[in-house]
Amino acid sequence: MQSKDIPMDYRYLGQSALKVSPLCLGAMMFGGETDTQTAKRIIDKAAS
Repeated sequence: MQSKDIPMDYRYLGQSALKVSPLCLGAMMFGGETDTQTAKRIIDKAAS
């Protein structure tokens, strides 16, 4: 299955006309730069 076969879910952001995905994960900044090993661990945990 390719990613183009899976529809992305979007929702309106508050009262604006902006649509955003309900799933978002940022792993590079948590008060400071996150090192690569820690970022990979965070992403792996979120994906499991």
